[in-house]
Amino acid sequence: MIDAFILLLPCSFGLLAFWLSDNLIIAISIALIYLLSAFFLLKPWMKSLYERRRKRKESFRFISSFVISLALTGSLEKSYDGAISDASGEFGSVVKGIESEAVRDRIVYLNNYFEMESYRMFLSLYSLYEAQGGDLLDISKGLLDELTRIEESENAIEKEGKASMREYLIMWVISLGIFSFLRLGLANFYDALEKNPFFLCSISIFFAFFLGSILFYFYVYSGKPKLSFRRKKHEEKK
Repeated sequence: MIDAFILLLPCSFGLLAFWLSDNLIIAISIALIYLLSAFFLLKPWMKSLYERRRKRKESFRFISSFVISLALTGSLEKSYDGAISDASGEFGSVVKGIESEAVRDRIVYLNNYFEMESYRMFLSLYSLYEAQGGDLLDISKGLLDELTRIEESENAIEKEGKASMREYLIMWVISLGIFSFLRLGLANFYDALEKNPFFLCSISIFFAFFLGSILFYFYVYSGKPKLSFRRKKHEEKK
């Protein structure tokens, strides 16, 4: 879906720019800039967002299932198998790759996959349970309650975000429609306008402003992810 959007966005705006300006250089430039922006910025941002959401849900299901199953059965093996029973995609590949390890080692290793504070808290509570015994469900009750609250809150935010995105896109579609009507409304003057550098410049500025607006919106929508060069610098410092 993301790849289709990356191709559709530059092609659509390149064609629209050509229809408005009748200038092949402007149209190709706009299509190329949109393509590069979509490929190097929008795609990584959205993939990062979907990955965080997916791992959050997988972590929530794993912790909840494991804790409840271990409290009921007392079997570490059965609890782990039940917690990964619906694992698929990247998560499924990870658990398959560590199936030869001891169960406890597998549980610890999954921290490298989830990379979430909630999972690290779960590991701390599990270590406490191993050291002192007791009821794991009782020990983890606070964490499970907090995870449930976070999951419900994130689901609500995700729903509101989708509604906000629809409204945002509709607003810009209307704006593009109004701008496009210039081509029809000023048909009698368009031959002269197409050769006017100020008119061509205004078209370029409009598409540049539209691109900037899209990038800013999706940057915020995806949780303000770190840009790749900033992430590399951060990793080098570590």
